[in-house]
Amino acid sequence: MASEEVKSEALRINLEATRVDVRIHPKYEVMREVVLDYVGLLQQTDSLLEELNHPYRNWDFVVRETRRYALQNF
Repeated sequence: MASEEVKSEALRINLEATRVDVRIHPKYEVMREVVLDYVGLLQQTDSLLEELNHPYRNWDFVVRETRRYALQNF
């Protein structure tokens, strides 16, 4: 999003306020290990794990994405 122009000042301020470095807990590393050879799945996994470990997590996204991820990949 950094390269895109943010059209809403409120959105820009919100994004700046909630931008933090996210550390994925080591207990989730096994999920990444399983899909290391599959770039698309690795990106999906990283996206899910980043949101899950974000201090301001979006629970709607986490629940919806976890369900989709499980149904498509397990």
